[in-house]
Amino acid sequence: MNPKLIELLNSLLIQEQTSINQYRFNSEWNKVNGYNELSDMFYERYKDESKHYHHIIARILLLEGLPVIDDTGEPKIAYDVKTQLENDLEIENQIISDYNNAIHILTCGNDDIQPDNETRRILEKILRDEEEHVQEIQGNLKKIADVGIDGYLTIYGK
Repeated sequence: MNPKLIELLNSLLIQEQTSINQYRFNSEWNKVNGYNELSDMFYERYKDESKHYHHIIARILLLEGLPVIDDTGEPKIAYDVKTQLENDLEIENQIISDYNNAIHILTCGNDDIQPDNETRRILEKILRDEEEHVQEIQGNLKKIADVGIDGYLTIYGK
């Protein structure tokens, strides 16, 4: 077991848990407010992030490490759709940056972590999902910019 690799994976795990909490809140808030399509969209992202979380836990366990499951970052909670999307874009961009850094380390290695192709492949697949999330969020923010928040909510709402 390489403690530095486990630490790196646990830092990604914490971010996934944070995004899970954020997307779950967004899904429930939109459902309660009658925006069922938006609720479903956020719930799908919640499910994607949950899968990422489980892939990372499985990899940590396979590497004989201990996953940090009781730690989470602070989700950004918002009570309006536009801010929810902006917060989601922020967390996704941070996650993408961190995955890219981790993939670089796992490709080239450094003083503490040797290259690890299998872990790198797992993270690359997760990274592709995160990049798709960013594209979806940016598309939704563009719709809001084009038609305004009221027009957007009319399309996806009550």
